[in-house]
Amino acid sequence: MVNFVEEDQFGGVSTFKVDPKGRMSLPVEFRNVLHVRHDKFGKNEVEESVTGRGGEKKKKAEKDETEEKPQCIVMTRGVRTCHIECYPLDVWNKTKEWLKNLEDNDETNDLRIYILGHREVCEVDKLGRVLISQELRDFAGIGTGEVMVMGVGETFRIWSKDTYDRHINVKNMEIRMGELKSKYAKKREES
Repeated sequence: MVNFVEEDQFGGVSTFKVDPKGRMSLPVEFRNVLHVRHDKFGKNEVEESVTGRGGEKKKKAEKDETEEKPQCIVMTRGVRTCHIECYPLDVWNKTKEWLKNLEDNDETNDLRIYILGHREVCEVDKLGRVLISQELRDFAGIGTGEVMVMGVGETFRIWSKDTYDRHINVKNMEIRMGELKSKYAKKREES
């Protein structure tokens, strides 16, 4: 079940499938969020080319002004865990500005290279599918079959099912350990 907190925020988690060509349908609720963000924050243009079917780059075709432009998202490597981070264009543009304005040092340069160097602009087709490049699928350990899609506010993440399950189990254990530590700390204070 997928849900979202606000109409312009991604939320919830669902299981989806990646086909042998690397395509995945986005949750309908996430497509709705993309449309709301597109209308609310402007029709941001992306100067980069759009990723084509086999991961190759294709130039944007000139479109009739009356024809609706396709929705696009930016995908890049996730930070801290092996997942794919997905940005609506308005959030991606803010993220690029934030990265550009960070203090210049080795650590921030590495972060810029990591996030900007692996980014891909992906078109959402008329059926609500995106093509995930082989490079990003390899990074996230995604083959064909089940993936987990999780909304996290202004962005969403795509995980391999195995990585997601391991990550959630570790986080649940950390939460339980924290609760146990608090419980026993209170008992010590009472005695």
